[in-house]
Amino acid sequence: MTVKTYEYNRNGTDGLAGKLDADHSNDTKPYVVETYHNGRSWYRIWSDGWIEQGGWLDTNTNTNATASFLKKFTVIPQCWLTAYFLSGNYAVAVKERTTSSLTIHSGYSGQTIVNYYVCGY
Repeated sequence: MTVKTYEYNRNGTDGLAGKLDADHSNDTKPYVVETYHNGRSWYRIWSDGWIEQGGWLDTNTNTNATASFLKKFTVIPQCWLTAYFLSGNYAVAVKERTTSSLTIHSGYSGQTIVNYYVCGY
């Protein structure tokens, strides 16, 4: 069995100097402080206030669909979409973004599953 010991260095601190405190009080980089997932939507909040959220919307022929964000942003967030179409001609576009929701429009002539990811403060 090896027992590891830490020696004090010249400035009087031990070998754990500069390591992260359990309460993150000495952390200089952002870290995740809260997460949530409900099966259709999710979010992640960082210590510097950055918010990431995502989920999916199900739309029908030539309709709008709105996702209400689980956590409200202080500014309008950036947005990325991916869409799944069965076949044919298609188009999906962001119709409106606010600090609390995202509305997309699907011009596809059938059911469309749209995944979204938004992030910001």
